[in-house]
Amino acid sequence: MCFRKLILYSPVFLLVLLTSMTLFPLSTQKKYQTDTDIKQLILKNHPIQPGWHRMEVRRLFPDEEDVKASHYLSNPADACRVGDYLYVVDYGLGQIIKFDKYGLFSGSFGRRGQGPGEFSRAGQIAGSESGEIFVVDSARIQCFSSDGIFLRNFKVYLMVNDMVIKKKELLVNALYGFYGNEKKPLIVRYDDVGNALEPFGERIDQASHYSVDSRAYLNLYKEQLLVAFRHYPVIRLYDEKGTLFRESRIRIPILARLERYNYDKKFTNPVPGVINLTRAIAGIQTIQDRIFILLHLPRIEIHEVDLSGKVINSFYSNHISEVNDYHGFIIWPNGRELIAYVISSSPSEIILSVLSMNPN
Repeated sequence: MCFRKLILYSPVFLLVLLTSMTLFPLSTQKKYQTDTDIKQLILKNHPIQPGWHRMEVRRLFPDEEDVKASHYLSNPADACRVGDYLYVVDYGLGQIIKFDKYGLFSGSFGRRGQGPGEFSRAGQIAGSESGEIFVVDSARIQCFSSDGIFLRNFKVYLMVNDMVIKKKELLVNALYGFYGNEKKPLIVRYDDVGNALEPFGERIDQASHYSVDSRAYLNLYKEQLLVAFRHYPVIRLYDEKGTLFRESRIRIPILARLERYNYDKKFTNPVPGVINLTRAIAGIQTIQDRIFILLHLPRIEIHEVDLSGKVINSFYSNHISEVNDYHGFIIWPNGRELIAYVISSSPSEIILSVLSMNPN
C-alpha cells in the first residue's frame, strides 16, 4: 500500500521538489544584492550637480587603428606614470604596455612565464623618482628600467593590494586573508632591494576575521603617505615615521550610503569563505597639494578634496554608463590642464579613457 501511494504521488512529490529547488536560488538572489545592483539603485538619487565640471574625452584606447595593429587590453591590473610615459600592467597578456601622455601605444615588454622579466600573475605596478618600475608578480616584485630592461627581483610573501615608492622605500598595502586573531599592519615596508623594514598603521577589519575591508589605495602627499580605503570614505595621512598624522572622512553623500552596506554586514555576492564588500573608492591621486578621488560607480566620477575630506571640485564623464570595475587611475599635469587616465571594464569592453579636467 505504501509503495502504491509512493508511485501514485511521486509526480506531485517531484513537482514540489523541483519548485522548491527553483524558488530557493530566487529567494537567495532577493536576499543578497550585487555591487552593481546597489550602485544603480543609489545612483538614481545621486544626480550630476549644476556646479560639476564635465570632462572632455581626448582619446579612448583601443580605437579602430589600435585593433587593426593588434593593440588592446586583455585583463589590466594597474597603472603608473614614470617620466613621460604611462605604464599599464596587463595580467591577461603577461606584459607591461607603454603609452605616451596622449594615450597612444608606445610599445610593450615582458611575456608570460616565471623567469626574470617574465610574468605569471602580474599585478600592481609603481614607479620611482629615479625611473625604475616595480611590478608585483605572484610572490615576488620585479624591477625594470623605464625602457623595460629587467634589473632585479625579490621575494614578497604578501597578496599586494597597492603600493607606492617613496625615495628608496616600497610602501605596500597587503590583503592577508584569514589569520585568526593575529594582528597585521596596514602598511608593510621594504627597501628597493627587498629588505623588510618596520611596518605601521592600524587596519579597519570590520569583516570579522577577514581583512578584505582594509584594502587601500596609496599615494604621496608632500612626502607623507596618503591612504584611501576602498570600502569606506576614510583617508589617512601618515608622517615619515609611520605615525598617523590625520584621519578624515570624505564628505560625499553617496559614499556614506555605500558605507552603510558594509558596516551593516550586507556583503555582496556571498559564497563560502569569501566576503565581497561594496566598493566605494577606486583610486587616489595627488598633484602637489591637491587630492583627487575616483569613486567606484557605474560612471566616471572624480572629486577633488582637501585633507579634511571636504569637496573642492567635482568632475564627471557620461561617455560610460556601465562600469563593473576600475583597473588604474592616473592624473597627469599638462600645463594648466590636468589629464585623467582611467582604465575601466564593463560587460562589453575594457578601455583606457584619456580625459581633460578643467575646473574653468
